[in-house]
Amino acid sequence: MKRASLSAAAPWITFVVGIAIVAVVLQALNSAAERSDGLRLDAAADSLYARIETQIQAQLSLLRATHAFIETSVATPSLDAFRAYVDGLALRERYRGMQGLGYIALVPAQAVPATERELEAIYRRDDLRIRPPRPTADTLSPVVYLEPSDARNEGVIGFDMLSEPTRQEAMARAAASSEQAMTGFLTLMQPDPETNRHQPGFLIFQAVRRPGPDGAPAVTGFAFAPFRAAEFFSAAIGPLGTAEVSMEIFEGPPANGKLLFRAGEEIAFQGTAYADKVLAVGGRVWTFRFRPQSEFLRESSAAYLPYVGLLGLLLAGALAYLSWQQGSGQRAAEREAKLLRAASEEKDLLLREMKHRIKNVIARVQAIARQTTRNAASLPDFQSSFDARLGAMAKTYDLLTESQWTGALLEDVLKSELTSIVGHTDVTYETAGPSVMLAAREVLALGLVFHELTTNALKYGALSQDSGALRVGWEVAVNPAGRRLHVEWIEDFAEPVQDQGKSGFGSRLIDMAIVRELDGRVERDFGSRRLRVTIELPLVGTGE
Repeated sequence: MKRASLSAAAPWITFVVGIAIVAVVLQALNSAAERSDGLRLDAAADSLYARIETQIQAQLSLLRATHAFIETSVATPSLDAFRAYVDGLALRERYRGMQGLGYIALVPAQAVPATERELEAIYRRDDLRIRPPRPTADTLSPVVYLEPSDARNEGVIGFDMLSEPTRQEAMARAAASSEQAMTGFLTLMQPDPETNRHQPGFLIFQAVRRPGPDGAPAVTGFAFAPFRAAEFFSAAIGPLGTAEVSMEIFEGPPANGKLLFRAGEEIAFQGTAYADKVLAVGGRVWTFRFRPQSEFLRESSAAYLPYVGLLGLLLAGALAYLSWQQGSGQRAAEREAKLLRAASEEKDLLLREMKHRIKNVIARVQAIARQTTRNAASLPDFQSSFDARLGAMAKTYDLLTESQWTGALLEDVLKSELTSIVGHTDVTYETAGPSVMLAAREVLALGLVFHELTTNALKYGALSQDSGALRVGWEVAVNPAGRRLHVEWIEDFAEPVQDQGKSGFGSRLIDMAIVRELDGRVERDFGSRRLRVTIELPLVGTGE
């Protein structure tokens, strides 16, 4: 039983083990793919980061050169000199994102009117004022130069940078050191020429120092450069439509949520994989977060894992199917072998049963022959009686053969004998009783008994008289000892019949069949007008 259960479970065990192996392999491949993708993402991020850093450093170097140009001049350069310097740099073509290079002067409050007149003279305008007004301020910082000259940059001339806190904080840091200082994210003064809307960006300052009255260097102004964020970063990284990674730039840690710039596929920003790079610029920290885009994911080895998993699932299923086929073949072979053994055993049983039955038939025929010989008056008489009794045996054997020797109904056995003997005469009879299945041994014995009683009734009893009557009834009684069959054979005579006074072969045959073979009993009650034969025996058949 355990072996059969294990054989039946083998395909499922094979399938589960196969799935487990596939899962382990997929996990290992996924880990390897994640490591590979991480390295690829780092490489792509490094490439973009290097381009941005190079762009920033180039523009910071340009601002340092401008600072040196101003600071090393004997006096503040004139507008024409400063303009010629900036025009030679070709900012708009070579340094995209930088809106210009400029100079901011520190002006004491009492010198504001004179500075405004100077600006009007330089720019040939009579409406230039330092703005916004700050009557209580000791020092103002108007924009004096911002080149290249265009409508946007000219609109900034005279703007007091110290009037705005973000710019003021960066200028204070620049004044406190010799390094450049960058503002936080802010809205630029220059509007976009196409939309006329002010754009987000940042400014970088570097303090200009000249000898003061005591000979010590003192801050007299600032070289500065304004940057439009979107244009600056877009120019640095180029188009990202087909790039492998998207990019976000934050001021400080990404958790602060101060997003400066974003470029790439929108769906890429929903992913969980990313690589961070940090860059310090002008005293502030930018965090660059790079995420994989569709092109990156298409080239990832992880994209093939579903196909590997499907192939592994198919292989596991194929192995399970082969295991099932093998198990089915083995079970079929075992069933075939079992059937062959059963058939062989059944054949041996049938042979033994046939041998036993043939011996019984021969013994019964010999007994009938001996008894018939003793009671026959002549050879024709012997032949007639012997043939009739053998015929009765043959009928019961036919009934048993039809049921494959499982038995026969009592009513069928009785009617078979009555029909064969009196079926072609005008004699009538009655039968009544429940359906009773007899075993083979009971069928053979009662077949001979009914044959003898019917033959005797036709020769000497009720069936030999025109008005005679035959009734056969039976019932089954059930008691603790088992089931018992009770049969009554009743012949009513139209004319008185005398008892023969002797027991012939038929009576002995009935006694032999009922008493000896079936362990029953037979009672005969003979009168001049009626014969009652009562038969009682234990039943071993299957019943109703």
